[in-house]
Amino acid sequence: MELVLGSAQFGLDYGISNDDGMTTLNEISKVLRYAQQIKIKKIDTAYSYGNSHKSLASTNLENFKIISKLPKLDGVKVDKDYALLIVKEILSDLNLNQIEGLLFHSSKDLLSKNGDFFYKLLINLKKEKLVKKIGVSVYDPKEIKILIKNFDLEIIQAPLNIFDRRIIHSEITKELRNRNIVVQVRSIFLQGLLLMNINSLPTYFDRWSEHMTKWDKFNKSNKLNAIESCINFIKDQNLIDEVIVGINNLKQLKEIYGYFMKKNKIHIDEELFNNDLGLIDPRNWEV
Repeated sequence: MELVLGSAQFGLDYGISNDDGMTTLNEISKVLRYAQQIKIKKIDTAYSYGNSHKSLASTNLENFKIISKLPKLDGVKVDKDYALLIVKEILSDLNLNQIEGLLFHSSKDLLSKNGDFFYKLLINLKKEKLVKKIGVSVYDPKEIKILIKNFDLEIIQAPLNIFDRRIIHSEITKELRNRNIVVQVRSIFLQGLLLMNINSLPTYFDRWSEHMTKWDKFNKSNKLNAIESCINFIKDQNLIDEVIVGINNLKQLKEIYGYFMKKNKIHIDEELFNNDLGLIDPRNWEV
């Protein structure tokens, strides 16, 4: 399992627990130098992450592979040049000739009536060697089966954390491994929610106070840092290839890497799983 550097905070004020705002160019440079030292090879970004592409390009990307995402395709006009223009803009912003991977923003884009059309555009980008691999970022792991049945995908990115275990409960990861599809997981801290003090949570989360208290008690009774618990849970998943960690600064990356390299094994209570989409899908949060 490899760490992938998430870069949403490099172009946006992103994450419910983010008090620092967008990461400065100076801090990004420090983060990437350290990432290279610890042999992180990939950076996850997206067209919709504000200035993240240009911010990344302000440093040396020579030793990194870039995975980016198309904008949402809902309402986008069917145009044979659309994907090419987007990718050329991405490459220009990053000062690169090729990116490692390009993902559809969500499964909805591929499963729409124009999904086949846009998929073929990405296949053409591969043929032109502007993109090495194509894939999709999913929000609901149940959609993965129909996606891999209808499209030849090389990367699947999905949420996975202590609360949201849908992708491992579905057992789809076994089939993805058999098909040599790279499985990337994101949102391992649930956009920072799992790291927040339960007394500082927005009132929206009051309805899950019992569940949040269980999580808090689990860490306290086991004398664990919440970051350590989250990372240990992910490390215990054998069929995951890569884990995306979004960070705001160098200190956070060093802390995450320290726990990632730790050899201890923690049993994470099954009762901490929760399938309420109001809690585990940040798109539904009213904060």
